Amino acid sequence: MDVLSDALNAVRLKSGLCYQAQLSAPWGLHFEPSSHISFCFVLRGNAYVTLDSQPAPLVITGGDLVMLSGSSSHSVQDKLDSPLKNVAEILPVNSVTKFGSVTFGGGGTNTTLLFGCFEFDFDNTSPLMEALPSLIQFPSKYGVLDTSIDMTLKLIASETMSNSLGTDFTVTRLLEVLFSQVVRSLAKEMAKCKQTKSWLKAASDEEIGKALSYIHAQPGASLTLSDLAKQCGMSRSAFAAKFAALTEYTPAQYVTLWRMHKAGQLLRNGKLKVAKIAQFVGYESEASFSTAFKRIHGCGPRAFCKKTKQNDLELSFLDLEPAEEVFAV
Repeated sequence: MDVLSDALNAVRLKSGLCYQAQLSAPWGLHFEPSSHISFCFVLRGNAYVTLDSQPAPLVITGGDLVMLSGSSSHSVQDKLDSPLKNVAEILPVNSVTKFGSVTFGGGGTNTTLLFGCFEFDFDNTSPLMEALPSLIQFPSKYGVLDTSIDMTLKLIASETMSNSLGTDFTVTRLLEVLFSQVVRSLAKEMAKCKQTKSWLKAASDEEIGKALSYIHAQPGASLTLSDLAKQCGMSRSAFAAKFAALTEYTPAQYVTLWRMHKAGQLLRNGKLKVAKIAQFVGYESEASFSTAFKRIHGCGPRAFCKKTKQNDLELSFLDLEPAEEVFAV
């Protein structure tokens, strides 16, 4: 079981926006708070990225990528004193497509940015989405930007300018690829950090990763601490200590969390009855499953289904939460 692929499969891209911006100095773009993941890639020139939650601006230049997850409002400017324009005001009005190009600025020095955001269909039990830092910075000058990420971004940039048939479909799929590549690269870099606890570190670990794979491969199995430790070739005490050192969960907590995450995914699909889903994730009775589900999700299975349908909204740049973490790779 490829545990990272399994976690990525459990989140579905619902909607996305992606525009190539041809900017001429002076220029400044302001992004309102949004719960969606956003990114900015510098194709040409340089810019300042200022987050309300961070004391100092980031300087980004050609080849740099910045991705924000659950961020506060932020701005991107050619200079820190350039006037700001809300990004929603420069996007094409009543545009049929969510991908394309825009031109903005005062007619001076040119900068080209690829910016966008995407919304995923997931709930708050996703260990992958919970593990993402609020800000991820890939500075190209340090050689960190993976070649595959660079190629994907440039392919997206090319597609946004093509106006070809199938552009919407192609860019949407490329955004999914971009996200998976960024997560994979982030996991690789986080594995080098000894202080930070993260599910991504655990998934990348040679020993604990085997236990996660075992849990993901059989969400309905009766798993004990001994079973999981055996998969890693470790003693129970050593396994439990290392699991706690790498993640925010105990092994038992993670087993329950992943079961409820899978249950939520199946409920959103709407193809199975609650009793069948309970059996799939290892519960003999629907009542005991409902109790566990409510403890993790905050509501019962049927209320969860109703809530999910109500929250199936169109993508917007609104409704974000403040950033608390920064991870520069």
